[in-house]
Amino acid sequence: MVDKADLRRRFRAMRDALSDSQAAELSRQAQERILEMRTWREARSVLLYVGCRGETTTDRLLQTAWDDAKTVLLPRCLPSSPGEMELACTRSGQDLKPGLYAIPEPDPETCRAVVSPAVDLVVVPALAFDRRGYRLGQGGGYYDRLLASEPFSHTLAIGLAYDFQVVDSLPVDSWDRPVAAVATSKELIWT
Repeated sequence: MVDKADLRRRFRAMRDALSDSQAAELSRQAQERILEMRTWREARSVLLYVGCRGETTTDRLLQTAWDDAKTVLLPRCLPSSPGEMELACTRSGQDLKPGLYAIPEPDPETCRAVVSPAVDLVVVPALAFDRRGYRLGQGGGYYDRLLASEPFSHTLAIGLAYDFQVVDSLPVDSWDRPVAAVATSKELIWT
């Protein structure tokens, strides 16, 4: 069995091999799969992420959600609590600034943390997903903790990925939490 560290290196290398234009087009196509979903159209509140360092981007999802006046929550890493995030509402890209890992996050000066968020749909990143919905993250456990917490353990979670990031099976630990679907440029996979 290949260990998670080796898989992370392999998928990072594959992701890094994409040109900027390839990554942008494949990200656009994958986001379209989500935008076409009735669940997306009916959602009043969404939890998204800001793609960086080769992740599938969420720029269209973010802009569409802001334009449609959805409540848009984004995660913010907590420097004092490794592996944990808080969520904050955003109204536009101007609400973002570089956070703990230089990832664009809601500015803590203008975007207060939401204590008990009500979210209709969650979109999460990963280095890889399998067809059962399990994800291989960066290794910090941020999204596993989030997906296991209330109210997210009962919220529809969708992974966003490049086609090559979807495999038949990944190694799974007891704390890993699967997503309900994975959107790629070629397909929407219900798990």
